Amino acid sequence: AKAWVRVATLNDSYGSNEDVNLTKPGKIWWNTSWQYRQKVNITEPGVSDRVNWPVDVNIDTSSHADNCTKEFRVTDENNTLIPYTVHNESYSAGKCISANVVFLVNISQSQTKSYWVYYGNSSATTTSDEIATFSYSTTTPIYYVVSEFATGNSVVVGSLADNNQVQLDNQTAVSLDKQETTSFSSATGTSVLKVLKPVSAQLSGNVNDMLAPISFAGMKFVSPSTRNADNFSIYSPFGTTTVTIYDGTTLEATVTLGPGEWKLVSNDIGTGGVIESSDWPVLIFHQAENRDGYILYPVTDDDLYGVYSQSYYIGVGEDSTDLAEYSSSGTNASQNGQLRGSVITSPTGTNGQDGSGNGIRVTATKPIGVIQQADSDGSESTAFWPTKEFGTQYLITSDAQYAAMVCPFNTSTITIYNTTGGTVTSGTCSTSGTMPTYPAKTCLGDCSSTDTSQFGSGYLISASEPFYAYYEDRDNAADGDETNLIGPVQNRKYSYPEPSLTLGAEELATEPQFIQNYYRWYENTDSLTPTTAWGGAAENSPIAAAN
Repeated sequence: AKAWVRVATLNDSYGSNEDVNLTKPGKIWWNTSWQYRQKVNITEPGVSDRVNWPVDVNIDTSSHADNCTKEFRVTDENNTLIPYTVHNESYSAGKCISANVVFLVNISQSQTKSYWVYYGNSSATTTSDEIATFSYSTTTPIYYVVSEFATGNSVVVGSLADNNQVQLDNQTAVSLDKQETTSFSSATGTSVLKVLKPVSAQLSGNVNDMLAPISFAGMKFVSPSTRNADNFSIYSPFGTTTVTIYDGTTLEATVTLGPGEWKLVSNDIGTGGVIESSDWPVLIFHQAENRDGYILYPVTDDDLYGVYSQSYYIGVGEDSTDLAEYSSSGTNASQNGQLRGSVITSPTGTNGQDGSGNGIRVTATKPIGVIQQADSDGSESTAFWPTKEFGTQYLITSDAQYAAMVCPFNTSTITIYNTTGGTVTSGTCSTSGTMPTYPAKTCLGDCSSTDTSQFGSGYLISASEPFYAYYEDRDNAADGDETNLIGPVQNRKYSYPEPSLTLGAEELATEPQFIQNYYRWYENTDSLTPTTAWGGAAENSPIAAAN
């Protein structure tokens, strides 16, 4: 039999008659079918222990991966595979040059731990699993109601996985399997929904929208809605903070919230609202005189995607911002040097009622926010999102007229299934431009003005690649509201500050090796050449060693 001994010298070179010091080598390779890897060091910032905590890391593959979704694998220090999901892939010349990978870590307060991301295996098949990545061992507070219109309406929850459990506040927990739904009454603006596995969730009633995922808490937002007087429902989940609201650069309101406190602020923002929190991230729900209810997304300089309904509005968060927009009809536009608080209205693309307008991609050099507004009825809005928020599946939680989808990377086929798994309809995202510069778009259901219900509560929207989605709510009380759809990704945990990440250099699997089939041990007791065999090992024993 052969034994493998893996050692490394402490120094790169040694002189004559100098002791050679052996030490523990680097991390043993998990599987050499994967030719490359990068080490990820994760440091908990002294907040608390993190159990099954999702972290999001951007990996530059140096073009050493054909398909990041298929090839990525994540291991811990014991070479145990970790659940993960991939998003934000970037391709060039047929290679995946970079992508973000989200995986779960277990780390104690103030501890630093290492994980490894492997790639470079063109024959690998995907094990990316957005359900497992955002599932937890105990029910976890993830979603907040926030809306000022909670009273008299219900929190409707649909499960994206079997063996789920959901609970609103201290009400009785409910068990759900995939595509099953339930509802909770007696919600307030501070109500919190705890879940075991990914769900879709919304607050019923006119103006209301999806629940606010805890990961949407932010320090800065823009509100580009331009019609009617604005109401902002603000919730501080973590600590005491002062929130300031500006109309462009003019201070309109200041409010201080304690941890777990909710407040309503009313202001008529004439241009572009800029909202800043001083010390802790907050969650915000917007509505304007019983119109345009949506959860604000924190400002970002990531590309944002959404649908051109009657209009879309781009809100600028900082001076000297350069913008560019691309539509699924192949048109584009750009604006340079935009000022804080300015709003750009529908600069390119073709609009359309009831989800029939173009898909839109917006890029910016500094943080922005974007919404669509008014599809033809309901007087509603939805927020544009970056690709890191996209999922491959969403659940409709009320009767729906249509679902509008934007595909960022390829012309995916999207299918809607009923509660028994039967196919209701399907369609393929299309574009007149070249992807990924120009997005692709599809609309399924009644994408016209006849306002008929096409899909029921618990219907599943699914594709093989991540996509953006919203739907038209035909619940009697919802009055045709457009509503952002929640997928598995929004089920991620979040606290502030997040663990910090550092990446090591790319490593190659091929290491120099040598085979020594026979050896003899000697005991060196002085500076002379040893001649007496060490009794601790037999002579001429076969061994294979690798440095």
